[in-house]
Amino acid sequence: DSAPLVRLEALRGLHARDDERACPVTIAMTSDPDPRVALEAIGELRACDTWSAAVSLLDHLAGEVGDAYRQWHRAAHALVSLAAVDPGRARERLTPFTSASTWHLRLYAARAAAVLDDRPTLQRLAQDANDNVVEAALFGLVTGAGHDADAIYVAALGRPAHQVVRAAALALDGSTHPGAASALEAARQRLAGDLSAGALDAYAAIMDTLSGLGARPPARPAGRADANPSLTTANLRRLSAPRARVIVRDVGTFEVALGV
Repeated sequence: DSAPLVRLEALRGLHARDDERACPVTIAMTSDPDPRVALEAIGELRACDTWSAAVSLLDHLAGEVGDAYRQWHRAAHALVSLAAVDPGRARERLTPFTSASTWHLRLYAARAAAVLDDRPTLQRLAQDANDNVVEAALFGLVTGAGHDADAIYVAALGRPAHQVVRAAALALDGSTHPGAASALEAARQRLAGDLSAGALDAYAAIMDTLSGLGARPPARPAGRADANPSLTTANLRRLSAPRARVIVRDVGTFEVALGV
């Protein structure tokens, strides 16, 4: 079909029905002129692990990694799919991604490392300069290492980015690490006066984890709402609104309140 969205839905439909034509069609559609269709096809190839042509194509695409703007998408998506279908080849392709100057590539390296359960790579990326990379690495460690990586989660609580603090707090749920409770409390105090959406999410995660660890929640100061001039009706409406996370290429991640 001439419409990219039609081709996209047709591709998804083939895989949803486990159609025997899905893999050969998906291989062809990795060359689709529309980037959305091509990237979707690359992602769907993870279901074609018995097709040697699919695995070879993913390996080839992952090898075309580059830092240039708009050049990294196909290689990054291919790496994650390759990790699912051929872990050995994916490990051989991983290093250029973890050392890339473009943070997006390091983020996809973290996602691939999570699929591979490559804990040394995840531990290294959990200390990355970019908070989006760190968040992805923390989620990957939770899946593979669990509480064996509690020291990394505790350290991440000290970072300023709200999404990293939230990920670290969630990872520490049920932890027996001796420094977990004090690090969580320090992060809670740091966020206590921040009314931004990201801070509220992080604060809620901290409180939930502290409660699970048996720590007593701090008492709410009397009259805080009246004493805080920023806690207005408009702000309360904004804080209770549904939110969407937006990722802007080469800028970062932020949240938008919807319907306000």
